[in-house]
Amino acid sequence: MLVRPSAAAGADKVLEETRVLFQTKEVYLVVAEIGDFLQECRTVLDAFRAGNDKFWHDFNDVKNQLTELTKEITK
Repeated sequence: MLVRPSAAAGADKVLEETRVLFQTKEVYLVVAEIGDFLQECRTVLDAFRAGNDKFWHDFNDVKNQLTELTKEITK
């Protein structure tokens, strides 16, 4: 859920009520301007992609075995 802090009067009260409602669920409330939120998502996605490449770089010597193993598992 995305709530723009400057969206409307009373938004803080609605946000707090929503937090209480979803307190025990796996729902995350984000308070941000949409541009900042999207930029942060892009930064995290880029870091994830770099991490995936790092995994294969670190385990390149067993890449073939892992690939064959995952093919067998997914059959």
